[in-house]
Amino acid sequence: MRAMAELGNGPYRSGLIAKKLGKSPAALSQLRDRLIGKGLIYATEDFGHLDFSVPRFDEFMRRYMDYKSPPKPKKGAHGNHALNDGPEIPGRPT
Repeated sequence: MRAMAELGNGPYRSGLIAKKLGKSPAALSQLRDRLIGKGLIYATEDFGHLDFSVPRFDEFMRRYMDYKSPPKPKKGAHGNHALNDGPEIPGRPT
């Protein structure tokens, strides 16, 4: 929700929210559904758009809650390790 507020005044495109969080829209679908179920956000009539259920809630969040951008993945976090990473193995070139 804080990432939505960071985008300015709504409604917000689902793709832009996902991009702000560094995720794919599909990866956020369960979270979106939970927030809709709790009544915090709603899907607008325009396909792919979301907005806060409480008017001006985005302003409140920007004013009172710090925004921390999501951490960037560390190099090699997806199995792209260098050949010399890990324990030394006798007879293995370094």
